[in-house]
Amino acid sequence: MKIINLSEGKINYSQRNNELDPINTCVPTSLIMMLAYSGIPFPEKMTHNQPEDSLTYFCRNNPEVIDFYQNNPDSFIRTCWNQKIPANQVHAVMEFAVNKWLGFNPYKIIFTTNSSLIFMVKSLLQNKAVVLLGDFPYKKNNGTVITLGHAVCLVGFSTKQEDITIDNINIADITNVIIDDPFGDYRSNYSITKGNDIVMPMEDFISIIRNKNSIAKWCYCIKD
Repeated sequence: MKIINLSEGKINYSQRNNELDPINTCVPTSLIMMLAYSGIPFPEKMTHNQPEDSLTYFCRNNPEVIDFYQNNPDSFIRTCWNQKIPANQVHAVMEFAVNKWLGFNPYKIIFTTNSSLIFMVKSLLQNKAVVLLGDFPYKKNNGTVITLGHAVCLVGFSTKQEDITIDNINIADITNVIIDDPFGDYRSNYSITKGNDIVMPMEDFISIIRNKNSIAKWCYCIKD
């Protein structure tokens, strides 16, 4: 069995200790993990001690991001603005913001709703992590299990294919993916708050990650 894990030996990031809105900052925290594990440096000047708080603050307060959000030609995005949905929870706005924060023009961080597992595996083999979006199980204090929209960082995978290369990938040999979850371990319905190196079986990848039960998946990725 061959295991690829880009986060091994690197700092793990949790949204639970975020200074700004820890409950709702899974996307900025997962993006920070993606950047860190892929070797993309953060801006030199930070507004907060933690990079994920700096990214969240930028996303919610930068005038150009606010203008992009408030006056977007897409009516859905403007509706989100009018409903006061935080900017970091609207993916088109988050995509604009993270590229602006990093100084990438044209975009280098891309959000898509039509990614494939083979693309993600190729990204990982090129030392580029990926952020996944999905609907994860969460147990409330009263014992009820619900699903929450959530973001995690895809950092690796396990495969029975020992000779795997970017030009030679047998998807059928992949047995699981490895995620760093900023909120904890989804397999415990988040009663376990440590989310480093969570092994996600392929059945869960298909059924939890949007688009659920489809091979076309939502993700943020790093463009070549």
